[in-house]
Amino acid sequence: MATLAEFSAEEQQLLKESPYWVYNVMKRADGAHPLDRGTVEMFRESRVFKKMTSQYNTDSALVKGIVADDGKPKIDADMHASLAKLTDIANLVDSKAADESAALKSYLYRVAEAVAEASGDKLFGMGEKISEAEIKTLNDIKAALRM
Repeated sequence: MATLAEFSAEEQQLLKESPYWVYNVMKRADGAHPLDRGTVEMFRESRVFKKMTSQYNTDSALVKGIVADDGKPKIDADMHASLAKLTDIANLVDSKAADESAALKSYLYRVAEAVAEASGDKLFGMGEKISEAEIKTLNDIKAALRM
């Protein structure tokens, strides 16, 4: 089982940032800048994201290392750049830790799903739990991660 220690310092940083790249994509799912979204929606998504990045249970040593990291990088890139970064992450893990690749990709996709499910598409979280824009974004993430 590969661990973070088997990667260079730069690669470790990229892997530790990986759930934040996913979150950055999901915050932009509806096409608006994240700060233009409702406070309640942002709070729900943020709470779920924090749980997924601090309390996720897994057998994967690599994912455990990522979850154990308490860094909170500030990522503010557009959708295209963020999806490209997820592809870079997929390429890295596929080439250097193939035995952990499926676990990491599954974790990252689960983070995206959890954020999408955090609130509805109407006022106060009513309506469909996952909007059409979020469904498209989930598919984009899946493609970027080559799942």
